[in-house]
Amino acid sequence: MENKQSFKFDEEVFFKTLAKKNITQYLLDRPHMLKSYATDRLFEYALAKGFGFKDKKNKNYSDILDNSWAEEGYGLFDEPSVSFKNLSSNLKYVPIIQLHDIHPEDWECKTEIGYLYSKKSNSSFLISSSSHLSDRVSDRDGPSILKKFENFNIKNISELPGYYLKNLRFKSRKAYELFNIVHLNANIKWDIRYLKKVFSAAAISKRKIKRKWKSDKKHPDKTPDWYFNVWFFKKTEKQMVNIKGRIKFNEAFMKI
Repeated sequence: MENKQSFKFDEEVFFKTLAKKNITQYLLDRPHMLKSYATDRLFEYALAKGFGFKDKKNKNYSDILDNSWAEEGYGLFDEPSVSFKNLSSNLKYVPIIQLHDIHPEDWECKTEIGYLYSKKSNSSFLISSSSHLSDRVSDRDGPSILKKFENFNIKNISELPGYYLKNLRFKSRKAYELFNIVHLNANIKWDIRYLKKVFSAAAISKRKIKRKWKSDKKHPDKTPDWYFNVWFFKKTEKQMVNIKGRIKFNEAFMKI
């Protein structure tokens, strides 16, 4: 097996590129990478710049992402906290909310929203990353940028969930079918009444799915009832990393 190249990472270049403070000719030649729908591409490019990518017209920046950091699995961002921690000690990442759709016998989907900042930059970001894993599918999206901040005070972190939840509330019903477990950062102050309002559509969707699945008499569905509810847990940042094992429903503080 060919050895992956070792890496050095410049988090200042990474942040300047991600914040669009360093718009290179490479990006100007590819304006789609600066659009709001392509922030995942911008993130990959910024990552490559941090690893030392030198802009050349016909050079693929993804080549430099094939290094020892990626070989350890950090480039997948299945656990963003772990990926950023192993990228640079100056990068700080705070998981805010995780949406899981966990089926006991088939798949597990996860969308995580977190706050990324650095000791060396006034810019910071609300980012999203997601995965859909099963025996048949291994699909990942992101990280992508939901919102950029300048001079944001980390002491005001409880303001951040609102930026995401406001948009989530008005998404299509189809999007609400993708989770039944919600993990909330226990260090953040949450508006429980607003959470119920935002996630009520998810609960309605799950009940509709239950009626549909259970109505098939020829192929009886054996999915346990807990799957069709939305369960809420408050977790420490450490507990929000690499969550495995049996779900302890008695630890949920709310179910809808």
